[in-house]
Amino acid sequence: MTDLEAYTLWHKKHGVITEYEYPPIPKRAWDWSAVRDGYEPGDPIGYGPTEADAIRDLLDQEYYDD
Repeated sequence: MTDLEAYTLWHKKHGVITEYEYPPIPKRAWDWSAVRDGYEPGDPIGYGPTEADAIRDLLDQEYYDD
């Protein structure tokens, strides 16, 4: 298991839900999204070209929102 896979797996076990969306646009920057378990409208949503990037974006938003 790579470090990136371990990072993703750890966060998924600790309340992060990811989804591969593949929107119908040519850019792949928003293919993945990540939210916390129990997501409600207005909560942060992380986006990225990979699952790990979406998780990292979500964590950045949570960290800098406080």
